[in-house]
Amino acid sequence: MTSNPPAPPSPPFSHAAEDRTVRFTRRSLRTLSLLLFGVLVLSMLMVLTIAQRQNSVSVEHDQLLMQQAWKNRQEAMVTDIRDYAFWGEAWRNLHVRVNKVWAYDEENFGPGLYEEYHYEGVFVVDGNGHTTYSVINGQLVDTPLEAWLGKEAPALIAAARQRNDAAITRDALINHLPAIVVAAPIGSGKLTNMPPIAGPASVMVFVNLFTPAKLQALGATLDVRELRLPVSAGDALREPRMVQPLPGGDLIVLRWTPKMPGMGLVWFLLPLLMLMAIIIGIITHRVSRHALSNAILSDRRFALLAISQQELANSEARFRDLAEAASDWIWETDEEGRLIYLSARFQTVTGHDITHWLGRHIDHLLTHPSHSLVAWLQRQEEEGQQMPLRCQFMSAHGNRRIGQLVAKTIWHEARRIGFRGTVSDITQSMEAEARIHFLSRHDVLTGLSNRVQLQEFLTLHLELPDGAAPLTLITLDLDQFRPINETWGPCGGR
Repeated sequence: MTSNPPAPPSPPFSHAAEDRTVRFTRRSLRTLSLLLFGVLVLSMLMVLTIAQRQNSVSVEHDQLLMQQAWKNRQEAMVTDIRDYAFWGEAWRNLHVRVNKVWAYDEENFGPGLYEEYHYEGVFVVDGNGHTTYSVINGQLVDTPLEAWLGKEAPALIAAARQRNDAAITRDALINHLPAIVVAAPIGSGKLTNMPPIAGPASVMVFVNLFTPAKLQALGATLDVRELRLPVSAGDALREPRMVQPLPGGDLIVLRWTPKMPGMGLVWFLLPLLMLMAIIIGIITHRVSRHALSNAILSDRRFALLAISQQELANSEARFRDLAEAASDWIWETDEEGRLIYLSARFQTVTGHDITHWLGRHIDHLLTHPSHSLVAWLQRQEEEGQQMPLRCQFMSAHGNRRIGQLVAKTIWHEARRIGFRGTVSDITQSMEAEARIHFLSRHDVLTGLSNRVQLQEFLTLHLELPDGAAPLTLITLDLDQFRPINETWGPCGGR
């Protein structure tokens, strides 16, 4: 009988398997790390984007506030000048004739406009274009309107006269300071029965200068930080700013410092994100090391498992070869004695089909004249002895055979689950032993009892204690026995 040699054991650890698993683990961890890093970067970008958006919204809001405040100031000045320009007393004392006592001394049209309304310039221009009344910073002076507005003054006066009962507004730069100028023709208002005055109407002009102090106050009111004039041409081009175009092509530019609410969000969230990134980095590093260690350990365990499986397969192959080569056949039963395994040698020795006996009781296969095999197996385990037992079984050809049984109890989790053992066919050895025993007490040629048999027989009967049975010894001798035996042989001699 030939058998394949068992495969050689594998090396303790396969570097290819390690590399494959570790590469997969590292690739997965790298992907996870990149994903976490991407999430953190995306979070930072989102924070920066939101902060930038908040800053832009804040700047746009400030610009809208400034434009609305500028427009509101223009509308307020139009309302103020209409109240004065279309007042009958003003028409009588500023247009019909200029009454400075009524206007300035009695404070009907004098310092109150500066103190209460903050108008730095108040002018009255007659129909001939001459400035007949002027108040600068609350002081009565003889300064003409052209000294403030320059060449734009005649155009402003002409445009105001065309409005009749309305007022006009203009933006201007006066001594490099932004200003709002409103003008309206002086009318009689509700006065009736007044004689008509020949010539164009006189024009009333209010000038509101935005000095640095006024800009600071306006910025504080609007919550616009550091509202100011640009300090240079480059500063005038920077944002945030408010731009008001002038008729001559010049620009009124107001600058301020943006509130930058997004920076608060950035300074609040970015450190948290950085701290989170550091914590995640540390955790990821530790998890990666742990995962790689587990991957290597898993590979080693897998390699050891493969080695164990290979060794188990080799052991099973070796056991199977030994079981097939040995004269014994192996059996196994459950706790109740039903056969659950028979080696291939069983069919060779007994001639029985293995499948025919699986599931049947072992007492049906092996018999003993005095007791059941299962009871003997249980008793042997309880007594702590492992003695072989001679039993009998019938071959498939109907021949009675003698076997020597050796068994062991199978335990699982401190519970007996069956028995396992071997049976050796000792029929030939028993027959040889009986033959030797017979020849030791009988003559080989004649088959008659020899001296050993005679000695045992006499000893057995002579040592009886009572000696009641008589013993008689008869001796016979044949004359010429030897020549006859030698001439005719043992058969003739008998």
